[in-house]
Amino acid sequence: MSEERKCTLHGDQAESWCLYHIELMCVKCQFDDRHNQCPKDTIPAKTEFPITEFDKMNLHQKFRDIYTTALKVKNETSSFSKNDPRKVLENLDLIFRTLGDRMKLLQEDATKSVHDTKEMCLNNCTEFQATAGTVLTDIGKLMKELCEDTVDVARIEKLAKDYKDEADTKIKNLEMCDMKYRIGLRIACLLVPENIATLRQAILESTLVESIFPQVMSTKSGIRFIQTLETKVNISEKTPAITGCTVLYTGTIVLIDSANSSIKLFSESGSFQNEIKTDSPPFDIARTELGICVSFPQLSQIRFYTDLASVMDDKSTRINMKNGKCFGVEYGGGKLVVSCQTSGVGALFGFRNWRFCVFDKDGELTQVIEKDKHGNSFDMRDGYFSYCPYRDQILFLASNGKAKQFQITGPSCLEHLGLLDIKNNKMSTLILSGSTLIACHRKYKLLRANKTVIHLMGSGKTWEMQKKFNGENSGPMSCDVRSGTIVVCENLKVFDDRSKTVHVYKF
Repeated sequence: MSEERKCTLHGDQAESWCLYHIELMCVKCQFDDRHNQCPKDTIPAKTEFPITEFDKMNLHQKFRDIYTTALKVKNETSSFSKNDPRKVLENLDLIFRTLGDRMKLLQEDATKSVHDTKEMCLNNCTEFQATAGTVLTDIGKLMKELCEDTVDVARIEKLAKDYKDEADTKIKNLEMCDMKYRIGLRIACLLVPENIATLRQAILESTLVESIFPQVMSTKSGIRFIQTLETKVNISEKTPAITGCTVLYTGTIVLIDSANSSIKLFSESGSFQNEIKTDSPPFDIARTELGICVSFPQLSQIRFYTDLASVMDDKSTRINMKNGKCFGVEYGGGKLVVSCQTSGVGALFGFRNWRFCVFDKDGELTQVIEKDKHGNSFDMRDGYFSYCPYRDQILFLASNGKAKQFQITGPSCLEHLGLLDIKNNKMSTLILSGSTLIACHRKYKLLRANKTVIHLMGSGKTWEMQKKFNGENSGPMSCDVRSGTIVVCENLKVFDDRSKTVHVYKF
């Protein structure tokens, strides 16, 4: 060597090359955090490196990519192996103990009610029998007296009226002596929904959901902008129209491009990976255990994709909807929930009637919900909504920008739990991930540029970040709490570069 080569970290004499980072290393570098997981095999510092021969250079980069993936698997599994389900077990134990305690109390109340009612009915029977016996005896005497010549008819007539009233009163109140009937009434009063300790109620009152879903921890950096994705992957394709997005467990970002009838996959770093072409414009997407499910409004169809490596090939299993055009899709707890827009006369005048269809894990339709328990129809915006399986709750934005929260209470009914309000601002997008709520809303200031605020709330903590979107409002949004990734898509409006409407944030 014409000159001494030094390492990058410490500036000491280099002994070797790191084959992964393509950096010179000294003796101390091998024990540094940067290189302690790098390949143990190295080459001398005097070797001419990196490789310049094109084929070998490409192959070396492929090896680095494989090494990165394997390293992530090793680190992630190492982290998972240290997880302790103690908190989940404690919550489950509390739920079933609470449920058991409540059922025991309810059983005690019901048993006491039966005994009390039995005693009351027996006392009533004794009283009624005594009264009936007295009336029978007295009426017999009056009937005999009526046959005498000197009878006072007016007096007997008055007595007859009194005995008739008494007998009629007792006959009308005979149900007070009917033990089975009275017990039935008492039990019915006890077993009202407010007094029945259901598993769902126990879950809602516990912290089970919070112990299962990762928590949004306090961070000084809050919500950070990472990058904007270039969604136009082919110069010959139309300007993309991103109508749905999700983040897979691997960190892969999946976008629904309805303008080009395709499903586009991007790596966690933002590089384009793959595109699945479809025969009809897709609309929304949800992550499942084995892949993704996608809605196709024009076909009234839901498709499940498990082989996301299929290039230019639509390989999927399908559900044909019979309840209108399908738009929003959410998946969780083995349930697929779909928002459908029904057809009818109102559609001709711009009125949209929405309904929710719930499918089980085998694709069988189990519920169709058209109205809340007060008979009101849903005025949902664009069909987007969020679903929490553990709480069996649906959250969506109404056409007026207000967030409405409902709970599934029966085969065809939702109970309105109330409105979610963020500082009286009109929201444009919101999603629910476990116990974490992410929303976007417009922030108006006098004589100043309007901005959209990304609002993240979880575990009693709140963060927000202001963003000036070209499209003025946010559109579809997705969040993966485990990786701390938020993907926000802008509404489809005319501005300079419509291929750059998907923004990635970290928290």
